Amino acid sequence: MILVLYLLGDLLIRVSSTACYDGCFCYTTTMNCSKQSLRNVPVIPETVNNVDLSYNLIFEVEDENLIQNVEVLDLSHNRLRIFELDLSKSYLKTLKLSDNPLKALYINSTVLKFLDISWCDITHLQHGFLNMVPSLEVLDVSHNPLKVIHPLSGNLKQLYIQGCLFHKITFDLPVLDFLDVSFNRYMTVLKLESNLTTLKASHGSFYQAELALPKLKVLDISHNKLNQVYFNNPCLEILDISWNSLRSLDLVNVALINLDISHNLLDELQLSIEDLIFLNVSFNPLTVLKVFSASLKVVDCSSCKLQYIDLPPVHTLNLSRNGLESFTGEATHLDLSYNLLDSFKGKSKFVDLRGNRFSLPKKVEIAGNALLGNNPWLCKCEDKALKELYLKAVDKVICASPEGRSWDSCYTTKLPKYMKDYPWVPLVASGILTILVVICAYAMKRRLWADRSTPTQPSQDFEEIQPIRERVEDRLPSYEEALLMNKPRYANTNNRRSYEIVLDRQLSSSSI
Repeated sequence: MILVLYLLGDLLIRVSSTACYDGCFCYTTTMNCSKQSLRNVPVIPETVNNVDLSYNLIFEVEDENLIQNVEVLDLSHNRLRIFELDLSKSYLKTLKLSDNPLKALYINSTVLKFLDISWCDITHLQHGFLNMVPSLEVLDVSHNPLKVIHPLSGNLKQLYIQGCLFHKITFDLPVLDFLDVSFNRYMTVLKLESNLTTLKASHGSFYQAELALPKLKVLDISHNKLNQVYFNNPCLEILDISWNSLRSLDLVNVALINLDISHNLLDELQLSIEDLIFLNVSFNPLTVLKVFSASLKVVDCSSCKLQYIDLPPVHTLNLSRNGLESFTGEATHLDLSYNLLDSFKGKSKFVDLRGNRFSLPKKVEIAGNALLGNNPWLCKCEDKALKELYLKAVDKVICASPEGRSWDSCYTTKLPKYMKDYPWVPLVASGILTILVVICAYAMKRRLWADRSTPTQPSQDFEEIQPIRERVEDRLPSYEEALLMNKPRYANTNNRRSYEIVLDRQLSSSSI
């Protein structure tokens, strides 16, 4: 019964959608007219509040009454050049106008919360723009030729202005929580006073950064020209200042969990951050690294020049390409590839020792699996140390002596060429053989069942054979058979003579 009611309701909804514009799809409160080559806004049913008109050829929206009952409107990827509507009586909360050749924008709405005008051709936003949309919470003006943005105010919580032409940004947005100004390559000044928790300012031209943002938790200022920074952000948890020109780093009163300072010019680094979990200092000319953190788990020190390392026990440690000649530390997963090591002893579950100077297997003692290739190994198949390493290696290792010989050749049976070229042949052959065995077994079993199901008749066979047997026994022997028979012994000659007379009579009668 419930299923029938559900189907009837679904049918009524579909029937009610017959007023949907030709080529569009309407379902419940949604109308999808995307990619229909429309040039004007179609008539929208009164029951619809979510309309998708993206990827069309619409160049103007003349009548705001057409969208009066709509709450979500997507007009992205069209040909709009001007959008000027009085939406004071509209229910519109989300408006997407991205990827249009927009040059002028006028919106008057008291309920609009989300506005996306990215990838347009807007060169400026008029004074008091946000005053016309007092409820706006999310504004995206990214990738527009904007050079100046006037002081903004209002209830904005998220602002996206990446990929513009700003040189500086200075404004006060007390409610703003998220700001993205990345890919503004001419921006050199960023002064903010707000309650920001997330700031993204990568790929700019900053030389210095002084951010008095007490509630900031996430900061990305990578790919800039910073040579000096000062942070005093007690709530800061994630900091990315990679790809800059820093020679020193001063972190005071921070609660960092994730720190990325790779691709800088640091030659010495000492950190004491209690809650730090992830640290990336790769591609720095570091010679000394000291880190004090009880929570540290992942450290990337690859491509440095480390000579002194002081780290707590960690889960993952990357020390590749450091020119190390020896190492005595520990980590669950350890990367020591492409250094100058010729001996190693450790208890890591996994260690990468590729590209070093290992030649003698007895100088390598490992507890878990390892990558051991690209080393000048001297191989002797009878060497027990070599076999132990072979069982723990997870890559294909080639010997330097004998040249070109692999470890596999020492401990694996050489397969015929056809099995290497066609490894599926043994599988197919074994499969066919298995099928034949099953068929033969089934045939034999079926024959046995047939023999058992056929009843035997011993009494009938006996009755058929008995007359033949009696006739054979009653028949007198032939003359030749009689001659071959043993002659009986008699007590006297009279009896013998009488026997011969009887025998002659029988023979004569049989011949007649």
